[in-house]
Amino acid sequence: MAKREVVILSSGERLRDSKRQPTSMALPLAVHHRLDLLAESGADVGATRADIIGMLIAEADLDTEQVERAILRYRKLTVGDVIPAEPNTDQEAPGRATEGNVISIERHGPGRRRHESS
Repeated sequence: MAKREVVILSSGERLRDSKRQPTSMALPLAVHHRLDLLAESGADVGATRADIIGMLIAEADLDTEQVERAILRYRKLTVGDVIPAEPNTDQEAPGRATEGNVISIERHGPGRRRHESS
């Protein structure tokens, strides 16, 4: 059995300054695109995708029944439910191009997005 490491955290320490745990996950492309849109919406405060994910997790309810209901709702979502029909007019982020039942979005590689100057 592997020995577990015990980490001491201060309850008053800001999350942004606390110790980090790397994670790796594969998200559906539509969800990843929405994550990019959320980070772009928070660009004025320097939001990163890690900030967005951390915020969503930190604010999530821990009640088992609510978590289960939310998971079941999530599993029923479609790509069209997650990607907004209209791009956010406050940002220059590309929205989506649609033709019939097809949605085209720009796929980005890993890492921070560069802010293009006008």
